[in-house]
Amino acid sequence: MSTATLLAHAAKAGLDAGLVRPQHLGAVLRALRTTGATPATLLRIAAAHHPDTPGVLDDDGAITFAELDDAAARLAGGLTSEYGIRPQSTIAVLCRNHRDFVLATAAAGRLGANLVYLNTEFGPPQVAAACAGADALVADAEFPAPDGVPVVRDLAALAARPRPAREARVRPGRITLLTSGTTGTPKGAPRTPTAMGMLGPAVTLIERAGLRAGEPALIAPPLFHGLGLATWALAVLLRSPSSCAAASTRGPCWPTSSGTGSRSSPRCRSCCTA
Repeated sequence: MSTATLLAHAAKAGLDAGLVRPQHLGAVLRALRTTGATPATLLRIAAAHHPDTPGVLDDDGAITFAELDDAAARLAGGLTSEYGIRPQSTIAVLCRNHRDFVLATAAAGRLGANLVYLNTEFGPPQVAAACAGADALVADAEFPAPDGVPVVRDLAALAARPRPAREARVRPGRITLLTSGTTGTPKGAPRTPTAMGMLGPAVTLIERAGLRAGEPALIAPPLFHGLGLATWALAVLLRSPSSCAAASTRGPCWPTSSGTGSRSSPRCRSCCTA
């Protein structure tokens, strides 16, 4: 499929999904110029278009797209000032499905840093091997810290700092998804996201699944997995609330207008099943 055909196909899919609006083009172009084809850009666009829409629902409750984007910008500044993270630095992420995973991903995108996602089932030797060469590890408190790598635990404290006055234009960093490591040292191939590379699969999923902008999405797979990461990115593209599996297992995955909801609710579009 030629580039022109793909773009025309994408425009039609976006219109059918209620995603494309002419008044949104300015914010889209500004975000792409600054942070390129990254999850950080998707979050910036969602925050500009639907600032008060919940972006993530997790064990700590709901947080809007605008709050996520602002916290990611502040976190990026904190990672630079406290941990020396710069463009092409490497951040390893060892988090379960909740807002900290999203914030670490978006902050890295704002800095042009590389990301390495770690399987939460890794043991200490696998974590240490996967973190070799990393400049920082963002990890949940339950996971032990490997030697020789600065560990970032309290993202909320870093995100409470003043937002940087200006943001430099950066080249997108690489994203690495690792193998499970069940037969040896985890392996992974780094990839640099491109707009055209992500557009085709996104258009196909939107059309095949009949997705609509703003429909809540249940993120059942782990976010460190390619399927979970892609499902979350698609939800942000559609400006849809993302309900993480850790929150949904104890009750409704997302409230309907009447205040109740469930995985079978017609108002909850699950891209994946638990």
